Amino acid sequence: MKIACASDAHRAYAKEEGLIDRLPRVDAFCFLGDMDDDADCLQLLLEKKQPHAPFYAVAGNNDPFSRRPRTLTLCFGELRAMLTHGHLFRTRQAMAAAAASQGCQLLLYGHSHKPLVELIDGVHVVNPGTLRSGQWALVDVQDPPKVQLLTL
Repeated sequence: MKIACASDAHRAYAKEEGLIDRLPRVDAFCFLGDMDDDADCLQLLLEKKQPHAPFYAVAGNNDPFSRRPRTLTLCFGELRAMLTHGHLFRTRQAMAAAAASQGCQLLLYGHSHKPLVELIDGVHVVNPGTLRSGQWALVDVQDPPKVQLLTL
């Protein structure tokens, strides 16, 4: 099962189109916040290219009036994942602890604009970077997850 992740597009619509055009077949797409209109755009583009893939999104710090959740817990096969933008937590360790408390083995977040893959107390922590800079991630849901940090 492959999950595409992106965050912080900040209205870089050409990057959004470029990502969806080049995206390999995925089983889901996760947008990790900042700018509801970016989430809406990505969702529409994904529905046209890969209608089988569900789209999930959380609100970020630039989404004060969003109806999207601030955190979201999902199951991808046997793996539980927590999605968040990241601005609600002081540290990655605090985010990882929140994910672990919900039984999650994977944490996907954005906000810092810095691509990252690390293991914190048994939780696989992934930040895809900023889509505005062409950065995104592909997570192959296995045990343990395999993560590729990619650039358009």
